[in-house]
Amino acid sequence: MLYFTADLHLCHDDMRKIRGFENTDEMNEYIISRWNDTVEEDDDIYVLGDIVCGPPINAECYLKRLKGKKHFLIGNHDFGWMRKTPNYKDYFVSVKNIEYMFLDDAFLTLCHYPLLEWPGSSHFHKEKSYLIHGHIHSSRTTEAFPIIRDYLPDAFNCGVDINNFKPVTFYELVENNKKWYGRK
Repeated sequence: MLYFTADLHLCHDDMRKIRGFENTDEMNEYIISRWNDTVEEDDDIYVLGDIVCGPPINAECYLKRLKGKKHFLIGNHDFGWMRKTPNYKDYFVSVKNIEYMFLDDAFLTLCHYPLLEWPGSSHFHKEKSYLIHGHIHSSRTTEAFPIIRDYLPDAFNCGVDINNFKPVTFYELVENNKKWYGRK
């Protein structure tokens, strides 16, 4: 199987409060258990940034517990733990800022950040092209939310906050984003 996720924010106390967990250990364990209940060791999972954020930053103790063949796309909150984890690449099949792939008959662009345009997003292209991103969590107040909702129907947020705190397939991602954005 192929899965997508983003914005785990393990160890991030501010995110713990927003998400309503009693403490960061409870949040971390919940997210890890949801991941491992979904992903098998042979599955490919694309993690679109912001894995660990906040003290103590010991990313290895979390990375080694997450199942699957992990592909990492760097997010804005990843640089701290990456600097403190010199062997972080050992936990991933690939580490990039952006990724392109085909899935069935569609072209996918994967990036932590929502983009206004991506390869094939123009209406001049006949191929179906989608953006999968993270970064905006479940915020409907960010400036990006109405732009994505109203003008970018082929952009999908794979963050844990709108995907039941677990990695999702592309088709689950599409359905969860329809609900979150109120699309038909």
